[in-house]
Parts: sequence; C-alpha cells; structure tokens
Amino acid sequence: MYKAAKTLEIGLENAGRRLDNYLLSIFKNTPKSYVYRIIRSGEVRVNGGRKKAHTRLKLADSVRIPPFRESTQTEPVISAQWRQSVMENILYEDESVLVLDKPAGLSVHGGTGQSFGLIDIVQKEFDDQIELAHRIDKDTTGCLLLGKTPSAARELHRQFREGEVRKRYRTLLGGHLENTETVVCARLTTQRRDIGEAKTRVDDHGKEAMSKFTAIDMLGAFSLACTYADVSIETGRTHQIRVHAAHIGHPVAGDRRYGDPALNDAMAKLGAPTLSLHSACLEFTHPVSGETVKVEAHVPQAMKQLVGSLSEMKR
Repeated sequence: MYKAAKTLEIGLENAGRRLDNYLLSIFKNTPKSYVYRIIRSGEVRVNGGRKKAHTRLKLADSVRIPPFRESTQTEPVISAQWRQSVMENILYEDESVLVLDKPAGLSVHGGTGQSFGLIDIVQKEFDDQIELAHRIDKDTTGCLLLGKTPSAARELHRQFREGEVRKRYRTLLGGHLENTETVVCARLTTQRRDIGEAKTRVDDHGKEAMSKFTAIDMLGAFSLACTYADVSIETGRTHQIRVHAAHIGHPVAGDRRYGDPALNDAMAKLGAPTLSLHSACLEFTHPVSGETVKVEAHVPQAMKQLVGSLSEMKR
C-alpha cells in the first residue's frame, strides 16, 4: 500500500535529532538502506532543501516525506540468547542514561548479516525513544552508551561531537611496540557504499584523528609477538583504532579488514576472539545532573585467556 507524500513539522521532542534517526522512527520495518538512499537522492527535503543524514533538525523545521510503499515486513525475530546476553550486561542505568557491555558478534544496527541489532533489543525492552549515543564495531566488546530520552540523547551526541567524552580501549596489537607510548595523528577518510558497509583509510585530506597507544605488556614471540595495550582516543572516526594501528605496522589481532592474515591465523589457533578490541571505559557528563559519570567494563574472558596464553610464551 502506497502512502502519499506528506510534510511534517518538527516539535519539541524531535528538535535536535539527526535527520536519519528521525526518518528511521517514521519508516518502521523499512530497510535502513532505503532511508539513507532517499536522503542522498534528495527525495527528503528539510525547509525545501536537500540535507545530509547527520543534519540536526530544529524546532518548527518542515520535513517533506516522499511517497512510499508501506512495509509489510514483520518485526525482526530477536533470539533469546542475544536478548539475554545484552540485558544481563547492564553496566549503568538511570532515568536518562543506559550503558551496556556489548558482546562480540552483535551489530549495534541490523543489516550487517543480522536481521536485528542491539538497538532493536533495547528499544523492545525499554522504549522506542531510546537512542545510541555512539557506535562501536560488531566485534568490538565493552562500553556502549545510550540516551533513554530524546533530550538525553541529544546532549550525549553533542558531547561526543565536541570531543568531551573520554574513551579508553584495551587491545592486542601485532608485534612489539618500540615505545611505551605511541601517539598517532593521521587524518582519516571513510567511504560508505551503504549502511553497515564502510572502509576507512589514512588520507591527508581526511578528518583529523588522534589515537594514543600505551603498552601494558609485551607478549608472545616470533609470529605470535603481540603488545597488550591501552588506547585512548580524542576523536571517534569510523574504525579509527583499527586503521591507526595498521598504519603504524601493528594491526589489531583478529582484524579481518585491516589486519595481518598471518597474525590472525596464528591467533585463531590459540582460540582468539574475532577482534581483540574492547571498549574498557567511558567518562561523560550526565545529561541531566551535570555530574561526571565513569563506567568501566571488564576485559572479556576470551581476551583474558588469550593474554594469559601469550604471557606464558613471552620469554
């Protein structure tokens, strides 16, 4: 069934939301790729003009929704195992904010090999208004921050956008870092073919990005030589840590897109997780109280075991 074109006015509850997130709340059960396509093509208009997906809507903005066929898709079937894995790993929660310890193998959005994502689980368990404040990769584990109300989400988005959120990761890098501390300042460009498909590369004309790798321990030897490291980032570009690590010749262990196939194969024989990257700590300002909130997620057992196995052979 076709729906006629319509024009909607942005009210208080949607003021400050990204255009893509607003449209996704309207086109329920519609592939996200379709939403991004009609934005790129200019079929969606804001105040009569074309806008990008990340455009922030303002109070009283006029948004034209093009004609579309109403989806007959049913809601994605969420496996009980994934639901349990997410809901049993709440690190912090109050009326405005939720922080989860994201498991490996679950995308934050559906469409990358799964009919549902983490956001579908939490919206079903809490409320449709809950929004991701940021994203981490499918195989990255650890702290993931969400806003439980539109106003909280807007403020958290702002903090991430302005670089006010402190982010710290743990990772295993291929090879031994020469210095205890290595700072990488390399601009990055991301190419996207569709939602869920992105590849980032170092590019002098890209966006600024800074990652600081601090060695915790040198592990393993020969083909299994690794550095267990702490990583802090002041920017949050797509795949930033993974691309910066590969750029300095020390790729993240288990990285199938930017990493070293020989290292990955050697790690797989030790039972390594798909990607040895963990979001260990987030520190942000509470969007309502203004207090500093610091949340930590323990390194997952699989990564601990891998570090232990490499530690035994480091000498």
